[in-house]
Amino acid sequence: KNKSLVSNLESKNYTTIIKLNYTPLITYVRANLSEYIKTIVLDGQRAFDEEEHIIDLLGRSIDDQALCIKIIEHEEFCMDDITCCCKNQLLENKPAVHNLWNTLLVNNKLLPTWENINRYWLIFKFTQDLISYIENHTDNLVSANSNCINDDFVRGFIVAEISDEAFEILLPLIRMNNFDISLGAVAESKVSIMINCKYFEFTVNRYEEINNSFPDLSVELILQNQADYLDSIDIIKMNSDLLENLLFSNKIEAKTAQTLLDTFSTQYMTNRIARDLDAMGLKISIEIFNAAWKYLDGYDKQKLMLEHLELLDSDALHFCFTNLENWYSDFLDRSKQRVVELVDTPKNQKLAERLKEIDYITSYQLKEKKEYDSVTETQNIRKVIICRVKAIK
Repeated sequence: KNKSLVSNLESKNYTTIIKLNYTPLITYVRANLSEYIKTIVLDGQRAFDEEEHIIDLLGRSIDDQALCIKIIEHEEFCMDDITCCCKNQLLENKPAVHNLWNTLLVNNKLLPTWENINRYWLIFKFTQDLISYIENHTDNLVSANSNCINDDFVRGFIVAEISDEAFEILLPLIRMNNFDISLGAVAESKVSIMINCKYFEFTVNRYEEINNSFPDLSVELILQNQADYLDSIDIIKMNSDLLENLLFSNKIEAKTAQTLLDTFSTQYMTNRIARDLDAMGLKISIEIFNAAWKYLDGYDKQKLMLEHLELLDSDALHFCFTNLENWYSDFLDRSKQRVVELVDTPKNQKLAERLKEIDYITSYQLKEKKEYDSVTETQNIRKVIICRVKAIK
């Protein structure tokens, strides 16, 4: 009847028979469909029947699931819309349809779109086959339109056992209009991903929920929402561990760090914070200085004092010298005027200048002193700062 179609009999046998529109032949094939599929369609090389005719074969063979699976595996096609495959048989044969749809997913015979994923999910929810299909087609879904996805779908997606890799890529594409999920029921790794992509807004209640369920993630939540955190800083509870973790994060912004230091460091100071105050590059007050002082040993106390001389008046420096007698014992007796030597270093020059500013000494002088080294039998020159301590009457 149509010689141009005959050449397709080998690769598109069923499609060709239908298009020949020869009723006796079509009737005969359909009357012996199972045998026809096994001996003709599935015989030899892969088949390339058109999608509508493959769907027709599946619909007519749905009671023979093993045969349907072989058809899907053998035919070369990619279905545009999963609901075209036997959806009209869902009411009376749902398990069979479910099996066909799963086979389409497993064999990658379905166009990877959010629409198809949503169509499957609306009926069968998040099965392992659907999850695997999503994971295997992450690259396709990144560029696909996701407008069809609603909040119910996302709720299921968040608690589904999808890989973290796929979850991290896809979650930002399917935002919820009303985020009302209890995060305690979500895997910690997924909550971490949600925090990092700012999937939900920062609130005090949300912080407390995460801090109670996943305390290790509370720091990251603050770091990802620093402006919002500062708005609630007086409400959210602080402790030494939290303060330390925030201040030493490489994600902390200067404004946040300064506010944290000003607000909490006197109450929640730690050894580490005290030791590294200078490295933070932040301004400190005399109150913060005093709080840090209590946590430091001699060398670190000296370092703190020399780095923050501008904070210290005469009494404060006398107190520091009392705690640093190994270096400054000669400065302690102020009952009479006396001369004290310091090694000439840039920091000691700043100390001498500060002592003069606050009237602790009357003057200082840089001087070179000759000294004889009995070991090397040579004359050495030692640079010193001569400080004249002022007597207190």
